[in-house]
Amino acid sequence: MRDKGSGAFVDADRIRAVDHVGAHFQVRGPLNLARPPQGHPVLAHAADELAAAVPDAELVLPGGATDRGEHAAVLPDLIPVLGEDVAEVRDLHEQLHATPGGERALASGAVLIGDPATVAGRIAESFTAGQVDGYLLHAPPQPGQLRRFTELVVPLLRRRGVFRHDYAGRSLRSHLNLTRPARRDPSRRPAPPRTGAAS
Repeated sequence: MRDKGSGAFVDADRIRAVDHVGAHFQVRGPLNLARPPQGHPVLAHAADELAAAVPDAELVLPGGATDRGEHAAVLPDLIPVLGEDVAEVRDLHEQLHATPGGERALASGAVLIGDPATVAGRIAESFTAGQVDGYLLHAPPQPGQLRRFTELVVPLLRRRGVFRHDYAGRSLRSHLNLTRPARRDPSRRPAPPRTGAAS
């Protein structure tokens, strides 16, 4: 709240106890902290793993199955390998095959090999078709590849209107275009599990 005009720091009617009772610890709370601007930190998990809560972002392979929520962001891995022409692209592909872990990376579907225009086109197509909301960029094993990506591919993506020039928000949630989650209603919280032996 922090209302300087009234001098009130918090609204006591909106403070709720945590009242968590679990197998390993219990805590009544509440915290003496204001709710963060993004509601709560962004929750992300791999789409093929069981999530303990509805995620804000799912980390998937291109074309992978996902049970994305209504507002979940889909962010597959991307390993860009850039060549200036067909011959260099072929050489880089062979180098990646010979690199430890290269076969696994190629099999994952996360590697995208080609010249800058081809790589930018594939990324833009996936984004504009609504298949992805962004990518988790990983460095290829070949030196200088990330520099090539930032200098050659990013400008092409910006021309296509699919890569931002700056950040308008101040949090990861806003950068991912995720909505701020609503305040949880403590009255709807499930009852804590009973501990101890039954009588």
